[in-house]
Amino acid sequence: MKFSGFLLVVSISLALANFVVSSPVKSIWDIQHESRLNSKPSGKIIEGTPAELGQFPYQVRVTMYGLTIGLGWCGGSIISERWVVTAAHCVRDATLPVKFILYLVEAGSLRAGKPEKKTWLPGTNAFFFDGYNSTTLMNDIALLKLRQPFTFSETINKINLPPSDIDCGDQIDSDLTVSGFGATSNGGEASNILLYTILKIISFALCQEQYVGDTIPTTSLCAEDPGPLPKSSVCSGDSGGPASILYDGEPILCGVVSYGHNDGCNTTAQGFTNVSKFLVWIQETMANK
Repeated sequence: MKFSGFLLVVSISLALANFVVSSPVKSIWDIQHESRLNSKPSGKIIEGTPAELGQFPYQVRVTMYGLTIGLGWCGGSIISERWVVTAAHCVRDATLPVKFILYLVEAGSLRAGKPEKKTWLPGTNAFFFDGYNSTTLMNDIALLKLRQPFTFSETINKINLPPSDIDCGDQIDSDLTVSGFGATSNGGEASNILLYTILKIISFALCQEQYVGDTIPTTSLCAEDPGPLPKSSVCSGDSGGPASILYDGEPILCGVVSYGHNDGCNTTAQGFTNVSKFLVWIQETMANK
């Protein structure tokens, strides 16, 4: 999987020890592995805040099992009783053009590995957008279909998709809330508790300026921490997780955690697949699969 500056935001096992990528746009998955070779953990998503029970009832943790790299994990978002949205790079084996063979979806908990509900899915229940490009991270979105539906409660529930008349990428300066169980520092370990942070959506043009020598996917939107150092950001293990804005007082799923810069998770703006651009595909997949 070769990227020219993107960093995939997935947490992977040490079986990827020989799989190193060297260019600016990368999936969060790839960035973290390289950082792990040179950095020390620093402690806090990076600089995140612990979530409260029921604050993100749509958040899931997805563990992937494959033939070539052991296992890794991503985030995801519940959008109905039977469907979860995640990133396409979370359902594809990193070294082969095939899907993983098994997924474990965990929901309803603030602690990794201690879910209120968990369910196993075969690889055939994962559907990534046909136009997904693992090199450019264009169309980095996928759906997981549960074998048994979730029973909704205060701690397990869906997040609404954006309405069809808005483009989340146009919501410049809006607060974008991201959550996950990802690494708490560049090169650090994954968090065992659910963390979140609030970023600001920036223009596509401003984001592109931060990825010199690379072309960021037009199907993405970008956000960053506008505050002083140390900046907060998503990192490895947060890939595929939710990025939401408030719309009429309720959260809507605007983004799917996708990529960052090769220099590290919190060095520049981060990229999120723009869910607004995939509403028809999501609805058609849910209706026909």
